[in-house]
Parts: sequence; C-alpha cells; structure tokens
Amino acid sequence: MKTISIDKFGRILIPKNLRKQLNLHSGQELEISVEENELRIKIIVQNSFQLVNGVPVFSSGKQKIDSNVIDRMRNDRIHELLQE
Repeated sequence: MKTISIDKFGRILIPKNLRKQLNLHSGQELEISVEENELRIKIIVQNSFQLVNGVPVFSSGKQKIDSNVIDRMRNDRIHELLQE
C-alpha cells in the first residue's frame, strides 16, 4: 500500500506504476464512492481498442492486459500461423 496526499485543489495522483498496471490513461472514467469509511475508486470499463506498447489491443475488462498477456497471445498466434 502506498500513501498519497491530496493537493490544494482536492486532486489525488494515481502513481505511474499503478496506472500502467491497470492500463489507465488520460481521460479514463472512474467511479468514486465511500464504503465503510474507505474511499473506493472503480474503473469504468470501456470496450474499445487501446494501444498497449504500440500494439492495438481490445480491452474487454475481463482480463488485465499487460506485456506478458500480449507476448503470450502474440506467440500463440505466431505458432498457429506457422502450422497453417
């Protein structure tokens, strides 16, 4: 867990490593709520294509997309193509 602070305008900054891990980008919509004295932020899943490491990827929200997932999918597809 990481401690962050609120700036004078009431904003918080999501650390870069978390934004990258969650594939968050500028303009991404988030839902914010209070539950049992905790501030909760939920990602609003947008079913759309996004560029991940320069590769167009469809984000359905069902699977976290990171470089390992992309590499595995790419390698599986290359393997399929070589067998055709």
